[in-house]
Amino acid sequence: MVRGVYIERANADRLLLRDALKRYLREVSITKKPSTAKAEQSKARAVLAALGKYSLAAITPDIVADYRDERY
Repeated sequence: MVRGVYIERANADRLLLRDALKRYLREVSITKKPSTAKAEQSKARAVLAALGKYSLAAITPDIVADYRDERY
Protein backbone atom coordinates (compact mmCIF):
# COMPACT_ATOMS: atom_id res chain seq x y z
CA MET A 1 0.00 0.00 0.00
CA VAL A 2 2.88 2.34 0.75
CA ARG A 3 4.23 1.87 -2.78
CA GLY A 4 0.77 2.39 -4.28
CA VAL A 5 0.54 -1.17 -5.55
CA TYR A 6 -2.21 -2.49 -3.30
CA ILE A 7 -4.38 -5.22 -4.81
CA GLU A 8 -7.72 -5.96 -3.19
CA ARG A 9 -7.78 -9.71 -2.50
CA ALA A 10 -10.88 -10.05 -0.34
CA ASN A 11 -13.00 -11.52 -3.13
CA ALA A 12 -10.23 -13.89 -4.21
CA ASP A 13 -9.80 -15.02 -0.60
CA ARG A 14 -13.46 -15.96 -0.37
CA LEU A 15 -13.99 -17.43 -3.84
CA LEU A 16 -13.06 -21.08 -4.18
CA LEU A 17 -11.71 -22.40 -7.44
CA ARG A 18 -14.55 -24.93 -7.34
CA ASP A 19 -17.15 -22.15 -7.43
CA ALA A 20 -15.37 -20.15 -10.13
CA LEU A 21 -14.91 -23.20 -12.36
CA LYS A 22 -18.51 -24.33 -11.93
CA ARG A 23 -19.70 -20.85 -12.86
CA TYR A 24 -17.45 -20.89 -15.93
CA LEU A 25 -18.86 -24.24 -17.02
CA ARG A 26 -22.41 -23.03 -16.43
CA GLU A 27 -22.12 -19.62 -18.10
CA VAL A 28 -19.29 -19.77 -20.64
CA SER A 29 -18.65 -23.35 -21.60
CA ILE A 30 -22.23 -23.95 -22.72
CA THR A 31 -21.86 -21.21 -25.35
CA LYS A 32 -19.17 -23.23 -27.13
CA LYS A 33 -19.48 -26.12 -29.54
CA PRO A 34 -20.98 -29.17 -27.79
CA SER A 35 -17.78 -31.17 -28.25
CA THR A 36 -15.70 -28.38 -26.69
CA ALA A 37 -18.11 -27.93 -23.79
CA LYS A 38 -18.05 -31.69 -23.12
CA ALA A 39 -14.24 -31.75 -23.20
CA GLU A 40 -14.04 -28.81 -20.80
CA GLN A 41 -16.43 -30.51 -18.38
CA SER A 42 -14.37 -33.67 -18.51
CA LYS A 43 -11.11 -31.81 -17.82
CA ALA A 44 -12.76 -29.77 -15.08
CA ARG A 45 -13.57 -32.89 -13.05
CA ALA A 46 -9.90 -33.61 -12.40
CA VAL A 47 -9.15 -29.98 -11.56
CA LEU A 48 -12.14 -29.79 -9.21
CA ALA A 49 -11.08 -32.94 -7.39
CA ALA A 50 -7.50 -31.79 -6.90
CA LEU A 51 -7.74 -28.01 -6.53
CA GLY A 52 -11.39 -27.18 -5.97
CA LYS A 53 -10.98 -26.64 -2.23
CA TYR A 54 -8.45 -23.80 -2.66
CA SER A 55 -9.46 -20.17 -2.74
CA LEU A 56 -8.32 -18.30 -5.83
CA ALA A 57 -5.93 -16.27 -3.69
CA ALA A 58 -4.36 -19.41 -2.24
CA ILE A 59 -3.45 -21.03 -5.54
CA THR A 60 0.27 -20.63 -6.12
CA PRO A 61 2.54 -21.71 -8.96
CA ASP A 62 3.86 -24.46 -6.69
CA ILE A 63 0.37 -25.88 -6.13
CA VAL A 64 -0.31 -25.89 -9.86
CA ALA A 65 3.09 -27.46 -10.58
CA ASP A 66 2.44 -30.22 -8.01
CA TYR A 67 -0.93 -30.91 -9.64
CA ARG A 68 0.71 -31.05 -13.06
CA ASP A 69 3.43 -33.39 -11.84
CA GLU A 70 0.97 -35.76 -10.17
CA ARG A 71 -1.04 -36.06 -13.39
CA TYR A 72 1.93 -37.06 -15.56
